[in-house]
Amino acid sequence: MGGQLYEASVLLENASKRGIKYKWEIRNALGKMVYKNGISELMLLEYLIIREAGASMIFRGPSENGVYRLRVFAAEGEDHVAYSNIIFTVGGWGEK
Repeated sequence: MGGQLYEASVLLENASKRGIKYKWEIRNALGKMVYKNGISELMLLEYLIIREAGASMIFRGPSENGVYRLRVFAAEGEDHVAYSNIIFTVGGWGEK
């Protein structure tokens, strides 16, 4: 998986008619926390996202073995937000 390109997409009913805006992110799923404004978050790996195009995106598989989380946020205005995420692994769980 490391270094290869992958595509992810999400299907949201009537999205084109509702003006949905999407935001994609990839984070470490375990460990590697960062602290921002007193809140700890899993480390964001922005450099893996090659292209975002609304409900789809292309990303490069991480080069390090580990557990990762791919998330997509779908927003309709400021008050209506939904998200989905999937966990994926590179290499074995404990491999280095």
